[in-house]
Amino acid sequence: MAQGSTLDPEPPHADGWSVEVRLLASGEAGSLKMLSLPTGTGVRADASRRVGDLVDPAHDMVIAVLSAWGRDRAEAMARLRRSVERTVVVLERGEHNRSDLLTLLDHPDLHAGPLTGGWYDDVIGQAQPAISPLAIVAAAVEAYEADLEVVLTNFFASARHGRPANPEAVGSQVHLQRRDRPLVQGGSDRTEHLPSARRNHHRGSGEPTW
Repeated sequence: MAQGSTLDPEPPHADGWSVEVRLLASGEAGSLKMLSLPTGTGVRADASRRVGDLVDPAHDMVIAVLSAWGRDRAEAMARLRRSVERTVVVLERGEHNRSDLLTLLDHPDLHAGPLTGGWYDDVIGQAQPAISPLAIVAAAVEAYEADLEVVLTNFFASARHGRPANPEAVGSQVHLQRRDRPLVQGGSDRTEHLPSARRNHHRGSGEPTW
């Protein structure tokens, strides 16, 4: 165009379908702890964020843009759904919409045809987003490490007085919940990592259950 050429008056022939979604952050600002984007045939992932970058939804909520091409609409949607499912993102604070995207991509209305302007808000308002196994594990690890820190502090305090003692309760119960929905519960052996304390199993069970 800069050299004076002109465009063909006829648009190029359409070749397949292309769809995209945006992975967005919301809530508090915090660093990006983990980001793994998918690769594959017909899949493209664009992201200017890197692990360690600050994600502040008040200024820029986009974490990444995922797009997929297919020979028809069904193939493009299937590839996009798999790419979102394989995406891993962990934020120090705040939330992201990966689970919401999976809920939308699994909804039959999306595959049936044209949608209304308020469809997105209606679906997100009524549906229960899919639960990420990674979120469950991260919450369990965080709860365990916080509990372990208390146990070790008490253990070393008693050791300084010449009488190292095990915690009063051997084992702790962890309850994980998301949006008023119970996820999982389990127990952990709180004495497992004590340097010289006598280690016991749960009362009434042979091994730790967590």
